[in-house]
Amino acid sequence: MVRRRKLVVFALGGLGLAAALTAAALVAPERAIDAAATYVPGDPSTVVAHVARRGGPPTTDVEAIRARALQATAQRDWVTARRELDALVTRRPDDARAHLARAVAATTRADYAAARESCTAVARVAPALVGATCVAPLDGLAHPREATAALGAVLAASGAADPGLRAWAEATLGALAVQSDDTAAARAHLATALALDPADDAVRAALADVELATGDGAGLETVLAGHDAPALVLRRALAAKRSGAADAEALAGHVREGRLPARDEARFALAIDGDAARAVKLAAAAWMAEPTLASARMLAEAASEARDAAAAAPVRAWRAANHVVDAPLDRALGAVP
Repeated sequence: MVRRRKLVVFALGGLGLAAALTAAALVAPERAIDAAATYVPGDPSTVVAHVARRGGPPTTDVEAIRARALQATAQRDWVTARRELDALVTRRPDDARAHLARAVAATTRADYAAARESCTAVARVAPALVGATCVAPLDGLAHPREATAALGAVLAASGAADPGLRAWAEATLGALAVQSDDTAAARAHLATALALDPADDAVRAALADVELATGDGAGLETVLAGHDAPALVLRRALAAKRSGAADAEALAGHVREGRLPARDEARFALAIDGDAARAVKLAAAAWMAEPTLASARMLAEAASEARDAAAAAPVRAWRAANHVVDAPLDRALGAVP
């Protein structure tokens, strides 16, 4: 009997969702997907899967492909992950987990047609909430309010769903609310997701970003108290820098000692170091590797501060091509000269 494992998918760097998908339990395809404890955060651009490995090397070709896909996903090597996942779904066309992971890789590289193809496959074989949550962020790129209504209806009808799946859906709804500038709804959905899984640092970071955006210092401290992951300390450092708190420099030093993804490094460079030129370089690198909504927001913010219209051009083109509706991105691009 396969021991129940929990997959944690971290989206360090906060929300800004173009899609909220999961590479859920690639190591345990034989389980029913609705029995898995899964968590899916708001931003697949930085999905990193951490899964307890089964003992011993892979014993079949399919297991070997699955292992390579998981390793590539953990390393954010999306080209390799996509190649392995394409091979995996060819061999296992009804493997919902493989299709979910493929949707992650495709979305992260802005291949929305492939992501939608995999979500359609998921909808054929998985519970309704899984399929609905897979496709909601894709629909939500251009129509966040409509996607919110559709997913909300499925979630309301899925009261007995696994808590991990409900947390995924709530986190997705929170991300869509951020796109629509509905702060109250974003806070409520993310808080619900975090209550379902208090160990979820990605949702915690996303909720912290909502509190940062509203200037709710007390709310931010409540969300972050007792948590010291670098991405979470970054949120505290940002708040401390903004308010001129006595521990601002100490917090910034603590963040420097950790390791952040390029997009969060850009955020640090921009808001803590005040180095807009470096922030643009870091944000542009993050965008090239992972052209997602979160990366688009960061590059637009950096370009605005650096007064660098050329840096924001790829984001403008992506937004126009995909008819993206996102209030934070609109504000950031509106400030670019």
